[in-house]
Amino acid sequence: AREQRAMARLIARGWTPEGAATAIGQAVEESSVRSDGPLGDTKRFGTGDAAAHGMFQWRDGRYRELKKFADARGKLWTDFDTQVDFFDQERKTRGRRERNWHTVTDLGEGNRTGKDFEGYAGGLQAQREAHARRLLNSYRNGGGARLPSAETPKLPSMAGVGLDVNSYLRSAPLGATSTTNNQSSMNVNSPTSVTINGVTDPQKAAEHFERAANRSNDLMLRNVQAAAR
Repeated sequence: AREQRAMARLIARGWTPEGAATAIGQAVEESSVRSDGPLGDTKRFGTGDAAAHGMFQWRDGRYRELKKFADARGKLWTDFDTQVDFFDQERKTRGRRERNWHTVTDLGEGNRTGKDFEGYAGGLQAQREAHARRLLNSYRNGGGARLPSAETPKLPSMAGVGLDVNSYLRSAPLGATSTTNNQSSMNVNSPTSVTINGVTDPQKAAEHFERAANRSNDLMLRNVQAAAR
């Protein structure tokens, strides 16, 4: 879920799927795409600014710039979306190749750009590209990065809604005619179906529902009073 969320945010900011996949492929290897994970490189650099922090394992000046970026937004530096956005902003301050990382359409090229950006050593190139390929395949198959849709509003429950028939029966008679009912008991069934279309605001949905329920109760009252007479 973290991988998909980060990739979706980059694509929404103008990255190609290939570019976003290679970027988040780097973050998979760096931190498992954790914005608030444990510090890295503590044995070498201790636990201060020189240690590696966050999703892309920022250190020293890069880490301090991340904190400034977050402060300007009123966010903690550990905020997930803030780190993705800072990474995109940081990319724009680099050399030409890294500034254009968001436009790549080839995984190999994107992964080589990622190596320049992160400056890592060792034989991790193939491993990071494998992460990128997995992410891109998931995206293309419809199971990958997508921005979350708006939550469907919930209608209020009917639980606890009641009708005091006796109090209503004391009101003035309704209807053009009257009948005599000598039965000692009476069953009244009033199934109610309410359909609300085109409403996305929960408060508006509740208001529509209340009006529909009141109309239904009025109709049921008339039926009860007519039958009771």
